[in-house]
Amino acid sequence: SIRLDRPYYNYGPLMAERQNRKKDKDNLSEAERIFRSHQLFKELATVLGALGNLALTEGDLAKALKLYHQSLSSMKSLNDPIGIANAHYQIGNCLFEQRRYRTAAAHLDTCLTTAEEKNITEILVEAYFMLSALKEATNQPVEALYYYKRHIAIQQQIFTAEKEKVIKEVEEKYENEKNRQAIAVAKRDMAVRNSIILAMGLGLMAAYWL
Repeated sequence: SIRLDRPYYNYGPLMAERQNRKKDKDNLSEAERIFRSHQLFKELATVLGALGNLALTEGDLAKALKLYHQSLSSMKSLNDPIGIANAHYQIGNCLFEQRRYRTAAAHLDTCLTTAEEKNITEILVEAYFMLSALKEATNQPVEALYYYKRHIAIQQQIFTAEKEKVIKEVEEKYENEKNRQAIAVAKRDMAVRNSIILAMGLGLMAAYWL
């Protein structure tokens, strides 16, 4: 329900957000139905995780946790390390919100182990941050600082990799443009030379027949 102490000008964005959330839920529920009927288990596991995220956003932690466990079970049956690590992270995050810190830590540790083994940096950066928050919540400042430093290090690593990727793309685009320009200039020069040769040939023919 809408809180009555919210300023009236927040009602529009709030209702728009709820309508978008309902649309997302309807779309995901339909996708779940289709994937189940066609036995597309990897896609189904991904959708279950997304539905769990939606339930978490709505504050229904019990439903979110149930959906995350279903997603984890599917990912395990598929032997998908990225999916397994992500599902453990989602469960750990949900348990953290419920303040079930010990069980949350177990899932986050499993997530971290899998992500480190496979070097899944996108999950590592989130897992380190969540473990830092968990250690802080359980009054373990040394461990909290350790995981936060690891989070920052991985975040910087991802940023550097993305920056290098962008630079490479720009350089390739520049080189391709230079090559296109060089080809265009070469074609133009060839056309000019052909025109000169043709003109000279016509001049010679005209001189011959005079």
